[in-house]
Amino acid sequence: MKKRGVLRIFVVIFALFLSAFGLIFLGIFFDKLISYIIVNQPTVEPQINSPSYATSTPDAKALEQQLKEVNILLCCAEQSEQKGATRLNEVRHFLQTAATYQTLASSCLTVLSGKKLLKPVDLDVIRDRYAKMIDPNAKDLPAEQYSLSSNPDHAKKLKAAILKHWNEIYPEHPETEFDKITITK
Repeated sequence: MKKRGVLRIFVVIFALFLSAFGLIFLGIFFDKLISYIIVNQPTVEPQINSPSYATSTPDAKALEQQLKEVNILLCCAEQSEQKGATRLNEVRHFLQTAATYQTLASSCLTVLSGKKLLKPVDLDVIRDRYAKMIDPNAKDLPAEQYSLSSNPDHAKKLKAAILKHWNEIYPEHPETEFDKITITK
């Protein structure tokens, strides 16, 4: 009878140990999973079946080069090399196929006409900041919303979006005026 009682106690302690170990393991697993999801959460991208999705444009490489000349990178100024390369390819694809990116890139070049930024900023982030300035609830805007001709205030908002991104990545050089982050080409 004593052996059974000791055996039961041993089984209960062993079960509690396994339960505690299992909970710790699950906790670590879910913590890692949630951290991975948060860190690798993609930004909202244009929907392929939306009207703002265009066919491939042969000028995408030229557009990317023009952006580079005014210090606008497609993305990834602050990301790791591996993650940055993946995101760069995604944004390059959007520049080739999504009217939203093409229109925004053209609008950025128009706003910077004859000038360039002192340091590089990311088109991908500008897109997010600009969309929030146009519609704080928007995840993406139709391509025509990225056009400066659709509304006279859009040029001011695009400059503000570029300036906001500038201040985020260059906090050691904060500016309040768009013209202070540009120079003549």
